[in-house]
Amino acid sequence: MDDLVRGTAEFATQLASANDEALKLLDSYGDIIGTRYSVDSDGLIKIDEEALEEVRKKEADKVVQAQGASIIANQEARDARIKANMTELNRKKIKSTEGFTGEDANRTGAVAAGGAAAGALTGLAIGAAVGSSVPVIGTLIGAGVGLLAGAVGGGIAYGVSKNSETEAETEALKTLGEEYTKKGASALTDDEI
Repeated sequence: MDDLVRGTAEFATQLASANDEALKLLDSYGDIIGTRYSVDSDGLIKIDEEALEEVRKKEADKVVQAQGASIIANQEARDARIKANMTELNRKKIKSTEGFTGEDANRTGAVAAGGAAAGALTGLAIGAAVGSSVPVIGTLIGAGVGLLAGAVGGGIAYGVSKNSETEAETEALKTLGEEYTKKGASALTDDEI
């Protein structure tokens, strides 16, 4: 505005445009800006720089929250796939219980532990990328949040598989397999399994 000549059509157009933007900010962030704005002698609405910085921070926080929600949703989807794969593996083992040993259960646990580690590393990488792209967050904080989200999701998957390692679980699977064989595939429902 300083470079324009007052009283010209170009000045009036720029003044109206600038005021429209200021009014949008006041409408959207009036709770933050409050009365920290003024109108100069030309009619230009000027928002206090400190209030604008608070608005920028709030916008950055919204971006980080959205990205965090996306990361968590992706991790939950990955965990669901792991759980589905493990359920399918257990169903296959029930159908042929011969040879299902503690070693098999340990192998299943190792696969899930690998999934937990992969989830943690993926979360670390995504969090670092998000953190580095949002100045307010920073790479290290983003990486920490991502690592935590990945580790939690992966830990859940590992915990689910870890439960298959007990002798009682192995025995229950064998018993269930025997029932499956006696009743036939159509007789067992998911609730019974």
